[in-house]
Amino acid sequence: MKKKYLEKIEILEQSKDELTDVIIKQNNTITELKKNNEKLNLDYMVLLTKYNEALKTLLKEDTKNISYNGKIYSITEINHYKKEGEVENVIISANEVPKSKGLVNSMADVFKDAYDNINKTLFGDGINE
Repeated sequence: MKKKYLEKIEILEQSKDELTDVIIKQNNTITELKKNNEKLNLDYMVLLTKYNEALKTLLKEDTKNISYNGKIYSITEINHYKKEGEVENVIISANEVPKSKGLVNSMADVFKDAYDNINKTLFGDGINE
C-alpha cells in the first residue's frame, strides 16, 4: 500500500513540477508582453506629441499653404501614423488654391479679346464663304 501511495505522490509531484514550469513560462510571456505594451504606449505618446506639434505648426497662418510643383495648396487635413517596426508616415491632404490673375494677366485677356474681334471684323471668320 505504501508503495502505491509513494508512486501516486511521485506522479503528483511530477505533475505539480510540470504545471509550475508552465506557470513560470506563462508569467515570463506576460511580463514580456507587458514590456512590449509599455514600449508601444510610450512610442504612441511620442508620436501623438509629434503629430500635435506638426498639426499646430502646419495650421499656423504662415504655414497653412504649401507649394508643390509650382502650385500653391491649402492644407485641409494631416494624418500621421506608424505601425510597429515601420517608418513614420505623414499624409497631408490639400486643395489647390486658385491663382489670382493680377492686373497684367487680366489685361492680357482683354487685349486678346479685342485682337480676336478686330481680326474677325477685318478678315472674317476664316471660314470660306
